[in-house]
Amino acid sequence: MDAPPGAVGSAVPGACGTAPPAAERRHQTYEGIMAGELARIEFTDDQVALVKRTLCKDLSNDELELFLGQCKRTGLDPFAKQIHAVKRQGKLVIQTAVDGYRLIADRTGKYAGNDDPVFDNEDHPNKATVTVYKIVAGVRCPFTATARWKEYYPGEKMGFMWDRMPCVMLGKCAESLALRKAFPQELSGLYTDEEMDQAGGHDAPPPAVKQLPAAPPVLPTPTAQQQKDHDRAAANLKTAAAESCNDLQTAWARVYKAGVAVFGESLFASLELLKNELKAKCQQQAAASKPAAGEWVRAFVRNAATALSVPDCDELTDQLNERAEELTDGEYKECYAALDTAYSRAGRPGK
Repeated sequence: MDAPPGAVGSAVPGACGTAPPAAERRHQTYEGIMAGELARIEFTDDQVALVKRTLCKDLSNDELELFLGQCKRTGLDPFAKQIHAVKRQGKLVIQTAVDGYRLIADRTGKYAGNDDPVFDNEDHPNKATVTVYKIVAGVRCPFTATARWKEYYPGEKMGFMWDRMPCVMLGKCAESLALRKAFPQELSGLYTDEEMDQAGGHDAPPPAVKQLPAAPPVLPTPTAQQQKDHDRAAANLKTAAAESCNDLQTAWARVYKAGVAVFGESLFASLELLKNELKAKCQQQAAASKPAAGEWVRAFVRNAATALSVPDCDELTDQLNERAEELTDGEYKECYAALDTAYSRAGRPGK
């Protein structure tokens, strides 16, 4: 795992601001105590099992215990997506957004805000510097850190948001460094998503264990009309599958809409089984014919041209990130340009 790069800059000894009034200090201390009480988080056995099944499928029991320990220590809620576990090169990395960092710092009762990031170049920043303030012995003290573009930029194929909003992304890294410097006890061992972009993509989850199908229930005997409708629908599915996986999906949507009400439970289940078999064969044929990259790029550009909302664009961004390693630089740039236009048309500058 690539550790986040170090920071340039440090707290300035003896350069703290003027101490706030005693009443204000007492108020901050009281808020800190109350925040500490509210920040505690515990998990029931059912919740632990739910995290294991859904959010942390690829973690070992020891890794899960370590992750939940960080959740309890920081007071961040994994169900609210405030904190998450990521496997990189087989090692566990616990990540949060910069908002999670701010929340942890605020709950200490000692966080006194921060300055906006300062950039050496607003158009193409090479470095960003952020100062965070913390109440130390009743005095507001600065903690400054600098993040450099060359140490955090994840590269063209994984850097879509970095290319769109370079100041925002580099500023988040600098703020994360400054917050961790000001609050080392609370933030040690926890990194923000933006800091870890440079480490590359997540490890693929381990293959799921194939489960044996349950014994089918005893269902009513279908009527003659249901059998006739089933045979016609099965023929349509086979014809569609011979054309493409997309045509199969369209044909299945019509069958699914008709559902049990038209086919009865047993014949609808039979059609679903047929659809799954046809889909598997269709996908195998598509993978075997592997000029899929060019076809995928053309389909992606078409989908981007018809994307009308930000959620549509976000879904396309996820698809592009997943496929990025398989594309040539030219194909990636073509998809990137189409997605950039789609985001602009949707009225939002980024994901």
